[in-house]
Amino acid sequence: MGDGILPEVPRQYTTNLGFRMEGGNICYPLSSAQLGIWFEQQIDPSSPVYNLSEYIEIHGSLDPILFEQALRIVVGETEVLRIRIVEGEDGPWQVITAAAEWSMHVIDVSAETDPRAAAESWMKSDLARPVELTRD
Repeated sequence: MGDGILPEVPRQYTTNLGFRMEGGNICYPLSSAQLGIWFEQQIDPSSPVYNLSEYIEIHGSLDPILFEQALRIVVGETEVLRIRIVEGEDGPWQVITAAAEWSMHVIDVSAETDPRAAAESWMKSDLARPVELTRD
């Protein structure tokens, strides 16, 4: 059943434009860089080597509810933050999904002796966890 935007196509149909429809989702081929990362994760799924991070310091008070609302808008409007890899008989494909349900993790390190060191330690620990490319 079409949504009025895309024509009705069979479940598995590859077009000459390089995408296909599968289960109502548009699937795109992986770029060569993405494919390399996917292959490496197949070899070592516990490796966090491709995890990236950045942080900013916010001086002053922050309303965590408004901050989370703003972050939800960013995630909803940024397709690259919603890519999931699906594995088919012909290899991996990327699917841009709707924003999954999540809640923002808040930690308060203000009472720590060295708040910056405590925050950086938490971030390094989180960054060391591997990312599962196929999960929502």
